[in-house]
Amino acid sequence: MARNTLRIHADLDDFYDALRVLSGPGPETVAALDGVLSKGLAETQARVHVITSSLKRSGRTETTRDDDSWDGSIVYGGPSPGSVNDPVEYAEYERQRGGTHDYLSNLPLLHSDFEDALYASVRAHP
Repeated sequence: MARNTLRIHADLDDFYDALRVLSGPGPETVAALDGVLSKGLAETQARVHVITSSLKRSGRTETTRDDDSWDGSIVYGGPSPGSVNDPVEYAEYERQRGGTHDYLSNLPLLHSDFEDALYASVRAHP
């Protein structure tokens, strides 16, 4: 009796390597997310009103990372070394005035940049 055989061999090393990359944000993703956050800070720095420079100097980024997550913030207020108003206690009041006073208003434009950054580790490990 004649036999027909179809044999399939799959090397799954690349597949499992990709799964390991997805277990948490890889270094490429963290670097990309940090880059977008820095871009966001630059955007807010360009928009913040400058009278004494205290508010602008108080702007900074803060990030935390663990095995499963990355958390980034753009912060205004608090320490503003060398400024007239140190610490800055009026950042939120200024932003709530709205319009050109809302230095955070353009940040939603970076949404797609953050989405792209999430895939940086996957792209780095085909």
